[in-house]
Amino acid sequence: MFVICCPEDSTFSLDRTGEPSALSLFLASNGQLKFANSFQAGSLEEVRYFVMAIKEKFCNGNSCLLCNDEGSLPAIKEILQPFFTSIDEVALAAAHSEPFMGLFSDIIL
Repeated sequence: MFVICCPEDSTFSLDRTGEPSALSLFLASNGQLKFANSFQAGSLEEVRYFVMAIKEKFCNGNSCLLCNDEGSLPAIKEILQPFFTSIDEVALAAAHSEPFMGLFSDIIL
């Protein structure tokens, strides 16, 4: 299963600091973490590229979990819909997700 965490979704316009949105990808298969890393995504095309490249390299799973503070990533869901049979969305409170995400920011498997 893919877990995709992204704080912003709709346009991927640059934030106030001029930085692209952070995109964190986690991939688990058979109860084991296969991949975890963060990327800077400046467009939905970049999101699709990162997700599909990791999916192709590590597994052919067909379920995906999208996470952000609001629990809805409609633009990302739309561009990934053709590639996954199941896409669910989950809201993570910022207070709970940020410490967790920091633990995985440097992991490359």
